[in-house]
This record gives sequence, structure tokens and C-alpha cells, in this order.
Amino acid sequence: MLGETRQRLDSTHIVSNIRTLTRLGLFCEPIRVFLVALRREHPRLSAEVPEGLRKRYLKDDGEATTYADARAEKARRRLATCARDLWKLVDRFRGTVAAKLGEYELLARLLREQCELVDRPQSPESGDDDE
Repeated sequence: MLGETRQRLDSTHIVSNIRTLTRLGLFCEPIRVFLVALRREHPRLSAEVPEGLRKRYLKDDGEATTYADARAEKARRRLATCARDLWKLVDRFRGTVAAKLGEYELLARLLREQCELVDRPQSPESGDDDE
């Protein structure tokens, strides 16, 4: 039993081991994790992901790209691209066996909680990575 003057030392390291994500990172990391799981669990479906989209988030060896590490001036434009990519993935794999993956559920939740879906789709601007 711990006395009033004693504190557990293992509880002081919790915050330091939590990675802080930017808003852009909040979009990029779940997309990358989903693409890795999709390639591992359903390689045929993984082949249906457009190469440009896949290469934004995933290197050929499965590691993350540096797409999420953008400076402020590029981050806003990349965030719009990530939101469109997120919608494309959720929409494309809805109702497939890939939708049963926990990683897909995270994508769908991210879309619900962080994006505003509108009737009129937003087109990529000139210079966007997905134009």
C-alpha cells in the first residue's frame, strides 16, 4: 500500500510516450495503417487503390512517407487532398470484405468526425497532389 508521500514512478512516463499528431498527421496515419492492412489481408483489393494515392502515404516497403510532415503553407492544401483520399477509400471499400477490418472502421470514424460531407464535391485545385 502506498503512503501519502509516495508516488508510483511508472505513472510519470505516460505523457512523454504519447505521440502528438498534427491535423494532417491525424488523416495520414490512419490512411497509411489501412493501406498496410489492406495489402496484408486483401492483396487483390489493395491493387484497386490508385497508385498516386497509395504512394502519398506508403512507401513500397510499407513504411510511412513524409507526406504528413508538411510546412504550414503546404499543410492546408495537403489536408484537403487527404480528406478527398479518405472519402475515396471509405466509399470504394464500403460493403466489401475490407470494410470488416478494424482499420477501415477507423477511416469511417475519421470521416464522420473530422469531415463535413457536402452534396457538391470539392474539385482539386491547381497544384493539388490529386488533381
